[in-house]
Amino acid sequence: MAHIETGSDEWTVLQEKVSRAGGAIGMAKRRIFYSRSLAKCGKSPVICSGVFMLEPQNIELGNRVLMNRGVYISALAKIRIGNDVLMGPYVHINSNNHRFEDPAVPILDQGKDHKPIVIEDDVWVCASVVITAGSHIGRGSVVMAGAVVSGKVEPYSIIGGVPARFVGRRGQDWKKK
Repeated sequence: MAHIETGSDEWTVLQEKVSRAGGAIGMAKRRIFYSRSLAKCGKSPVICSGVFMLEPQNIELGNRVLMNRGVYISALAKIRIGNDVLMGPYVHINSNNHRFEDPAVPILDQGKDHKPIVIEDDVWVCASVVITAGSHIGRGSVVMAGAVVSGKVEPYSIIGGVPARFVGRRGQDWKKK
């Protein structure tokens, strides 16, 4: 079988097929596929159906990363995901943003900014979270469902909302405000 270049059109078609495979066999196929495609893929990833990654050569996964159905990662800049990270369904992680500063120029013509993203160890990213370019989520943090993360999150923080804000700290009494 001929070598397929990671990120090529052929690779993308194969990713789509592997993404739809169900059950334990599908899970095993995705584990093999991504371990050969990503810049780094740690031990025992759980990648559910419907996960899609652009520019996989810029993505590093630690050990025991769980990506639930529909996770979408666009890695035009490096994205590093630590060990023991949980991602709920339909999380979007995007390391690029469109420029829009000049109102006299169509946004489409202003280019993009690429900034790396880091998600440290033992982080839970709940369902439908958006993580934007340049974000850094500290160890042990929880990002509540539907949050939009932009910037730095201190370790063991609980954050939520649009834009995401500090709600509490793990290990301390906290109440959703």
